Amino acid sequence: MSLSILVVVSKYVMSRNAVSGRHSRAPVRLAACLLAIVAVAPSPRDAAACACCADPGVWHQTARRVTPEELSEIGRMNLGPVAKVYVTPAGLEEVQGIRSATAAYALRHLRPNRQWRLELQNETGQRGTLTFIIPDRGTFFAVGPQDGIEDPAGGPVLYKELRLSGPVSATGPFKGGTFSLVFQGRGNSCPDAAQFTSWILRVEGPGAAYALFGRADPPTPRPGIQGRAGDLYFPSPEAAVTTLTDPPIHPSTAKI
Repeated sequence: MSLSILVVVSKYVMSRNAVSGRHSRAPVRLAACLLAIVAVAPSPRDAAACACCADPGVWHQTARRVTPEELSEIGRMNLGPVAKVYVTPAGLEEVQGIRSATAAYALRHLRPNRQWRLELQNETGQRGTLTFIIPDRGTFFAVGPQDGIEDPAGGPVLYKELRLSGPVSATGPFKGGTFSLVFQGRGNSCPDAAQFTSWILRVEGPGAAYALFGRADPPTPRPGIQGRAGDLYFPSPEAAVTTLTDPPIHPSTAKI
């Protein structure tokens, strides 16, 4: 309720008293009550902001179908230009599923529609690809880490994960099988590609057990006013696809 409504109601009551010849403190009492309501009622802007607020102590992990809004946000995500190989103390020689594995690969992330293709090249010029489809289902994890970091709109800043899995095909030195892709980040309860800042891709299958990881680039901007709520935002194949016939990206030219 706004102050303008308060003023209108008060004037109406006072005019009714004037017509009837009565003198009463009712308008004053009414104005005081309305002012109290206005003072404690959240504004529409505050209510919208708190729709994404998390509660202290929150923890949840849910496997479910991905909503159109979430698919749209996934479609905005961009993997960074470097993919590192997860290595145990046993060294690169023990990595299974990458022939002659190196510590890092230049990465070109292509995403025509829901098909994602990761084109990878190491410092020796060895090239390969990993290709998979963004699935219809995912696992959503969030927890309030109790580290005292608060969202400006209210509530804790969550640690979040989005986990996707499915079949993956591979070329070059890489072997395929089943992928598990985990996006990691901090943020509120609403889906937002910008809140995910890192990723891990694990591949398992016959003769394959390896993982790549790296940082995420800023997401592609959301559609403009021509977009509709729930639209899936994926670049057209013509806009998204480049190939390794372009000048190769050397891992040493990126910050590793």
